[in-house]
Amino acid sequence: MSLAYADYFTTGPGKPLAHKGTGSRSKRIERIRKAMPFVDDLMSLSNEMDGTPWTQRRGYTAEDEMWVPLPISHNDREDDPRADSNYYTAAELLEDAAAFGTNFRMDAWPGGVIHTLMVRADDALALREAERIVSALQDSPVLDDEDLSRREWEANHPALGECYAEDGCECEYAQHREMSEEDGGHVEWLSRQTSHPEYDGDGDYYCEICSDWFTFTDAEKEYIANGVGEARLREIYALLEGKGQARLF
Repeated sequence: MSLAYADYFTTGPGKPLAHKGTGSRSKRIERIRKAMPFVDDLMSLSNEMDGTPWTQRRGYTAEDEMWVPLPISHNDREDDPRADSNYYTAAELLEDAAAFGTNFRMDAWPGGVIHTLMVRADDALALREAERIVSALQDSPVLDDEDLSRREWEANHPALGECYAEDGCECEYAQHREMSEEDGGHVEWLSRQTSHPEYDGDGDYYCEICSDWFTFTDAEKEYIANGVGEARLREIYALLEGKGQARLF
């Protein structure tokens, strides 16, 4: 195997890209470069990444060097929903277009390990799709709004009863927190439910989100009971309305 394939990526940052080989793949890369200036941008990015001491690749073969990085990365801890969403969405799109599949490089830094998407420098279809994806990210910071929303929800709600979203989240955990803080207890929250809270017979009501029992005055119990009844009626009417059997005014 000729080392010509690696010549593109070992010239170092700031140096001209070299091409010394005569192999068929080298010639193919050269044709693709002429047709797609975007490829030179990726090769320059590869040189820049390899020129940084803590991101230099070692032990790579010429075959490995056929892969060029894209400006699409994420931390392996997956603690940035938008970066994670763009990374996996782009990977899926590239897999559908690439003749040789996709790859990624791992670069260590003080905050963890960065995964960067890669495609082959001789895969014209993958490069064309990569250019489309990078262009799309220049116009909008998100490739898939639905996927990002799902990842943000999962990040903000890691477990049952937990919500770490900023103000404005509509989940029941956030509403529970806000209502409980407003009235100093659970009166308002329990009164909004469509089923009566569990009662222990001694005056305590059970909150499923808190997994705990709370004591209320007779007036508060009456308020909760009336609220639950109204909430249940609204739910029934909404159901009937959805089936065309009733209309809410």
